[in-house]
Amino acid sequence: MENINKHILLKISKIKTDEVGHYSSFYNEEVTYLEYIIISQEYFLNLDENQYHVEIQIQNNYFKKYEEPFIPFIEKQTICCYTQARLYELIHCQYRGIKRQLYIESLILQLIHQTQEDLQEVNCKNCSLCNLPLNKEQLEIIKQHIIQNLNEKLSISALASLIGTNQCYLKKSFKAYTGDTLFEYIQINRLQRAKFLLENTNKSINTIAFEVGYSSSSSFSQAYKNYFGVNPRKHTKKLP
Repeated sequence: MENINKHILLKISKIKTDEVGHYSSFYNEEVTYLEYIIISQEYFLNLDENQYHVEIQIQNNYFKKYEEPFIPFIEKQTICCYTQARLYELIHCQYRGIKRQLYIESLILQLIHQTQEDLQEVNCKNCSLCNLPLNKEQLEIIKQHIIQNLNEKLSISALASLIGTNQCYLKKSFKAYTGDTLFEYIQINRLQRAKFLLENTNKSINTIAFEVGYSSSSSFSQAYKNYFGVNPRKHTKKLP
C-alpha cells in the first residue's frame, strides 16, 4: 500500500468482477477502513473503462486533532456522483512527491466527510449532474427502448449510455417525467405484457415469464401476484 502520510495508507487495484459497485467501511480500535468497488459500466460517466478496488486505511489517532469523535457510516451503499468524482481524481492523480501526498490527503478527507450518514442524500439532491433536466425526446427514447426490449436485461447503466448521460441524471429525470422509477416502469410493462400474452395466447406461464424478462417462472409468478393480486394461472386463456 502507498503511504500518504504516517496515518493514511492507500491501495488502488484494477480488478475484474461481477459485483455491483459499492462503498463499505468498518473500523476497530486502531484503524478505520474505507473500501470502494468501482464498476466501469456504472461509474465515472463512462470516462474510464476499467474496474477498480480502492482501499483506504486511516489510523484512528489521525482524528484526535478534532474535538468530536469520528465514526464512519458503515452500511454498504452505492457510490453517489459526488464521491465518484473524488475517486476519479484520486485514481488518476498525476502529481508526485509532496504535491501528490497533499492532494491525495485532501481527497481522502472529502471521502471521509462523505461517509457521514446524511451527506450522500444531501449531495445528490444538490448535484448539478442530477438536476439538469433531460429533454422529452431523450426520455421517450428510453421508454421506447424498454417497451421493445422487455425480454432483455435492462440495466440503468446501459439505458443511460443509450442517450449519452449518467445514471443519477437519468433516474431523476425519468421519475419526474413518468411518475415511476425506472425499475417500476420496467416491472409494470413486463407484467402488463405478460397479462396480455396470458389472456390472448396459448403460451405456457414459463415461456411467457422468459419472454418478458424474468429468469424463472417462480419469480415471475410472485411479481405477478404482488401486482395483480392473483396467480398468473387465473389469467391464462381458456382453451375452447
